[in-house]
Amino acid sequence: MGLNFLSPLFLYGLLGAALPVLVHLLTRRQKKRIPFSAVYLLKKSQKRSVKRSKPNRILLMLLRCLALALFCMAMSQPILSFNEGSFAGGKTVFILDDSFSMRTQAKDDESLYHSAVDILQGQIDRLPEGSEYAIVLASSASNILQAMTTDKSARKKFLQASSPSYLPTDIDSALQKAFDLLKGENKKTQGIVLLTDLDRNGWRGESFSNLAPNIPIQIIDLSDQAKAPNLSALIDVSVTQEFLTGSRILRVKSSAMNYSVARELQDLKLEVFSDGQKQTDGVLKIAPHAEGQRELTFPTSKPGWVTGWAQIAMDALEVDNRRYFAYKPDQSLQVLVVDGDPRTVQHESESFYVERALDPFSTGASQIAPSIVTLAELPQKNLKDFSVVILCNVRELPFGYETELEHFVLQGGILFAGLGDQTDPKYFNASLGTLFPLQLERLLKVKTGSEPFKLKIDPDSHPVMKIFKGQALREMQTIRFHSLYTITPRPDRIFSVPLTFTDGKAALIETPLGRGKTFLFVSTLDRDWNDFPIQPTFLPWLQRWVKYSALGLDAMMQQNLLVGETLSDWKIDLSGKTVWIKKPTGKLIRLATEKEIPKFNETDEPGIYQILLTAVEEVGADKTVLPVDAELAGIFTVNLDPIESDPRKITSKEISSLLEGRVVEIVSAEQLVSPQTPQSGTPLTLPFLVAMGGIFLLEGFILRNE
Repeated sequence: MGLNFLSPLFLYGLLGAALPVLVHLLTRRQKKRIPFSAVYLLKKSQKRSVKRSKPNRILLMLLRCLALALFCMAMSQPILSFNEGSFAGGKTVFILDDSFSMRTQAKDDESLYHSAVDILQGQIDRLPEGSEYAIVLASSASNILQAMTTDKSARKKFLQASSPSYLPTDIDSALQKAFDLLKGENKKTQGIVLLTDLDRNGWRGESFSNLAPNIPIQIIDLSDQAKAPNLSALIDVSVTQEFLTGSRILRVKSSAMNYSVARELQDLKLEVFSDGQKQTDGVLKIAPHAEGQRELTFPTSKPGWVTGWAQIAMDALEVDNRRYFAYKPDQSLQVLVVDGDPRTVQHESESFYVERALDPFSTGASQIAPSIVTLAELPQKNLKDFSVVILCNVRELPFGYETELEHFVLQGGILFAGLGDQTDPKYFNASLGTLFPLQLERLLKVKTGSEPFKLKIDPDSHPVMKIFKGQALREMQTIRFHSLYTITPRPDRIFSVPLTFTDGKAALIETPLGRGKTFLFVSTLDRDWNDFPIQPTFLPWLQRWVKYSALGLDAMMQQNLLVGETLSDWKIDLSGKTVWIKKPTGKLIRLATEKEIPKFNETDEPGIYQILLTAVEEVGADKTVLPVDAELAGIFTVNLDPIESDPRKITSKEISSLLEGRVVEIVSAEQLVSPQTPQSGTPLTLPFLVAMGGIFLLEGFILRNE
């Protein structure tokens, strides 16, 4: 409870209450002796009794002083408030809603957040001296901005310069932290003040039953300060690719939400930007409280990643009208297939099934462009023109070509080798030891009538294998292998075995080498030693290995996170690398990879994030400067959680139900910021004037009776 004044300057008139005292002192009568000689006749005169009026001048003076004081206080427009944002003599926890819905434009053209900050600072300034307070943020992070303190200016400058976050509201966590801060104290001198826009999405109520029941909660509703409600938001953007006559066309599909329950959005403008320029635009028509979609296309010939954003027309909450995208078009992968045993009959050649699997019907739909060469033609090719080299049953490479392949892989190329009857184990073990971390041991052949070798398929063993489930999995498990090579690892070499046979023998060996990789398949890539190439699963299996090794699966690092989410699924090999993240603001963050797979959780703002890889730094290297050899390894986007865009408000009845059994008071922010009624409470102007009139009546009564 407190007494506040709308016109406090009139309180200076209280000094005028001293005027009756001055008048009394200046006009007070004093007895004087006057000599008079002829008093004998007066003494002999007839005596009579006369009642003389002697009013209580001191009482009248005090009444007049009080009347003037009441008049001055009445003119200052006093308000008796029972809902102070503070709890005298105790501890107060202020919860400040800093979710991105608080970025909604307010009536003063600022944001609701800045209005909340002004009210919060006013509440802190009115705290009685010696009172403690704390500040908790109500975004999903629910951070304690200020621990308990008595310093009223502790966070004043910080709050004035601060901005709301890009996170959704989490009232549950914020209230829990506020109650934790007040735990164990005298509950009669405590209180919680929540400043929020009352968006319904932040009130789950899952943990409210665990909150102490005796702590009063005051809610300051800022929704009445909004210039207009949030009308619409862009809630999703996805990018796909279409190939037309050799050109690359990107399709950007955007989904927007109309939050109005009565108004249909007609001709809502939608624009797509890339490379800082508008690429295309269109309009959306969305029914009341419904979702609308529109797909726009634009051509691109830019190599590498295509980044940008889609946006709709701005409204009171501008931040949710834009969503970012990053897409790496599946450019045609140039694959060099070396046929180690070419035949005049096409289907008998070693490369026949490989070529058909990589580019079925030569349509280019797989985005893989195979080029077939023989060993004699191999030296004429420039390996820099290819991303992948596949060796099919090669006996021996041209003289000195092993060094060419080693350089190719070290620079980021991919080498995939399949064995066969032309394979020379002696040559392989002696000349290809740098490329493959193993030695060919012996050739195993299944005798007629014996059980063939079969693959052991685990969809979770490798990203390539995750699509092989159900019928595809059963088909792969029935593939028969009649011949294969066993292997012996070379000492001190690093490799993995993503595919094995049912008896545990290695089927495929994956080896990182420099910036590239090598793969060895211990059987043939044609029908000589197995029937894998004629199975339906051979095509996706080989294509996925090529795309995984050269570009990564599912568009490597093409991930769309929400603000606050953690990036932990990197989809790329980080061994021997240092990871750097470049945020939308340009800030660089280095992640340590020495002990474990890193996790990146500083996704606190929407935008486009770059992943850069460098070699592990030498001891003493500057860890704040990006090395010159940094290479772009991927891009991911961070966007807003659309759940926070919904402007529907929670009602006081619903709040009372969620916080049942607790003292809850909801105060409109309009009452706290209006120049006419800056504080809710009972106006005392009329009672003071009535009291002043009563004093004048009392004065008249006293004078009349005297």
